[in-house]
Amino acid sequence: LRENQMKNAVDSLNKKDLSTASKLQDEIISNLEKMNLLAEDVLQYQKMHDMLNSNEKVNELAQNMIDALSKPDQAKLDQLQKAMDKIDELMKQISDLVQKMPQELPEEFVNQPAIKELNFDKMNDISQTVRDNINKGNFNDALKQAEELLKQTQKMLKTLQENSDQVGFGSLDKSVSKQM
Repeated sequence: LRENQMKNAVDSLNKKDLSTASKLQDEIISNLEKMNLLAEDVLQYQKMHDMLNSNEKVNELAQNMIDALSKPDQAKLDQLQKAMDKIDELMKQISDLVQKMPQELPEEFVNQPAIKELNFDKMNDISQTVRDNINKGNFNDALKQAEELLKQTQKMLKTLQENSDQVGFGSLDKSVSKQM
């Protein structure tokens, strides 16, 4: 809001200058609407960056899992199960955000073809295969699948990052464009 905009509107009302007061009120409302759009955009971008951070955590966990599978022991196996649980949890959060709650992310981001083509089911299948191989004691197979999971999460992170870089402040940009 412009400095003293509310004060000027109140002064105009006190002076019974309804025309000026009305114009000032319209300006105030317009500015509040712009601020609201900006706040919505900021929230969506924060969620998008949170999603990127979650994907980075998945990559880190997958790499740790590969390291642990290279030389398995019982303590590492317990850590692997926890890492798999965390990977599954983070992947579900990312998947839900992209697929089930796209309104919480910038529209320009979720409508990009590369984002729509992300295959979360494949990653979940790989994750389950890793878990199954660990439970069966097939550490070499689990290691191969963990490496594939890491490759897939890295590919997904790259896709998410590249597409997030192409996004502007959608709602506010549209609002400002209309007024120009």
